[in-house]
Amino acid sequence: MENVDINGGKKDPESGSKTDTGVAGESRSRSTERFRREDAQKLLSRAKLEALLEEVAPGERLDDDVVALLQEHIEDFVEGALDYACRLAKHRKSRTIEARDVQLYLQKAWCQHIPGYGDDERTRRRKEVPVHAKRVAETRKQRNTYASSR
Repeated sequence: MENVDINGGKKDPESGSKTDTGVAGESRSRSTERFRREDAQKLLSRAKLEALLEEVAPGERLDDDVVALLQEHIEDFVEGALDYACRLAKHRKSRTIEARDVQLYLQKAWCQHIPGYGDDERTRRRKEVPVHAKRVAETRKQRNTYASSR
């Protein structure tokens, strides 16, 4: 995680000097260059976001603030999923993250079920206890005789 100053500038971890990340006073080309440079480090680039938007709503455009917000949300989502999955793997005393770790996070935090993952781990059905089966049969028999006598 990078060090960020409250005033918006990023601190270089080695030198401790602050770099300016503000857009005020920058020329348009320099600002665009900065966005492209930062975009290369993002999980989902501006071009990919715009391609997704074009599929959903042709002709629409994304504002710079919206792109930044979406990229931040994507990073938070992935960071949260990986953090949760790592903790689950550690709890299992494993050094690898499995699909079921991420799936549990998606189910618990976002109420999302992804078909195809984890479906092979079905819960076993218990064998029916004979005493219970006998009681259920007697109850049904009494219910049927009562209903037919009315």
